[in-house]
Amino acid sequence: ADAGERVTTAPMPVREGVAPVVRIAQGEWAQRAPAAVRRSLAVKFARVHVLGFAMTRRDTSLWSGDDRAAVKEALSAISTLSPRWFSAFAMADRDVFDALNDPHASAESVVHAIAARARAGWWRRNASRAPWRIFDRESTPVRLLLYALDRRSVRRHEGGRSDA
Repeated sequence: ADAGERVTTAPMPVREGVAPVVRIAQGEWAQRAPAAVRRSLAVKFARVHVLGFAMTRRDTSLWSGDDRAAVKEALSAISTLSPRWFSAFAMADRDVFDALNDPHASAESVVHAIAARARAGWWRRNASRAPWRIFDRESTPVRLLLYALDRRSVRRHEGGRSDA
């Protein structure tokens, strides 16, 4: 209440936001992990720490050249963990990753891809470029199904309470 400015709404510098991803992805433990673990980490880093971070930056003023370079470094580090991490992602997500990874991308093209993802219909938000990947363990529909099943299991275990 005594703060003059709310720091939780201030945008974090991109390089600072993706630094943990780069550090962990390039770390010895992650590099030596089994392939399935590396892919899972890569997908999680991309989904939460890159895509999630990018989706909060819908203004071109928030995408300097250094910001775009920092994201490219994070995506490169993610790719060292699992070169095909992106195959589980839906078309709209892939379009954002492509814009973020494009060496010629401008702030406008990145923001355009982010806005297009936000407007995308069900198919582009859920189906990958290879339609059979919709059944991938890391795909959005499978992930949502597993979340729903887990919530049902928790409610059943707690005697039907729905306040969990």
